[in-house]
Amino acid sequence: MTAARFKRAIRRAREDFREAMAGTLAIDTAQFEAPGLLRGWLGALKPSTRELVLEDHDGDEEKWFASMFEENGIGYRLPGAPPLLVVNTDEPYIFEDSARSTEYTAAHEVGHHVTDNGIPSYQLQESPIPPSEQIIAEQDHLAELAADGFAVPYALKNRALKKPDFKRIADVNAVEVWMTTDITHLTFPVIDELVVNAARVDYAALSPAGAADLADACAERHRRDADEIAVAWAALKLTFMGEDPERMLRTGARQPYFENLADVFRTADRESLEGRVAARVLRLALDNGALPLMYGGSLPVRTDTKFWRSLRPELAR
Repeated sequence: MTAARFKRAIRRAREDFREAMAGTLAIDTAQFEAPGLLRGWLGALKPSTRELVLEDHDGDEEKWFASMFEENGIGYRLPGAPPLLVVNTDEPYIFEDSARSTEYTAAHEVGHHVTDNGIPSYQLQESPIPPSEQIIAEQDHLAELAADGFAVPYALKNRALKKPDFKRIADVNAVEVWMTTDITHLTFPVIDELVVNAARVDYAALSPAGAADLADACAERHRRDADEIAVAWAALKLTFMGEDPERMLRTGARQPYFENLADVFRTADRESLEGRVAARVLRLALDNGALPLMYGGSLPVRTDTKFWRSLRPELAR
């Protein structure tokens, strides 16, 4: 069923964005033909492009190949290569069911391909000089903002997802960013804005191109520079005191982590990236007594302590 949803989503995107989606190889890694298609795509790349693709995998083709089956969704749009869009329809994440996970991931990955900001410009340029870490951080963050900025109006327009679904996506995004300090994937402010806009904008009447334009405009409003991204990374990283955040999933939520996050909330600018993450995560814990997790379930948080009681009025301001 989820495989059929993915095929339908890609078929719709090809019809809506004939030029942008032209030649795109869309692969569902849950299907038996996926390994051959992935190896064929990689093998057809010219050496310099192939080297770029394998760069994050120690130049090892097998590591890259294995990573494709670990990703929920990923895409490439590189010079001289057919665009690649990969989605895993088999493993649910964010939602308990694979169907909604597939609808969201497909819309997000399509957004990378059809918006102006969806692919980092450094990936589209053939240059012997590698981009700086600052440029990569800024452009990767902008690309993720655009992709999620597209997923909201496009999925709502096509009735693939509902507004409460995106509320969960935004909540999970904030928690995941805190636990992984992957600031480039911090997109919940864009999701929030576009869900609120749905009350006054008829997304059903919006053209597909209009959804892409809206995503780009919203992404531009929320883009941040490398310094802001670096500050947010450092502030959130320190809340775990050098420990592995994954420990929370094994041993339960530890109050010291939340006390440190509260310090970030109190000292950071409320509109800063770290300030927004801190506020969102702490409010989620207080309102629900738990934090929603990326791969289902939730992390219980004991909020009947003096610390949480004193924090409640601060968060309400």
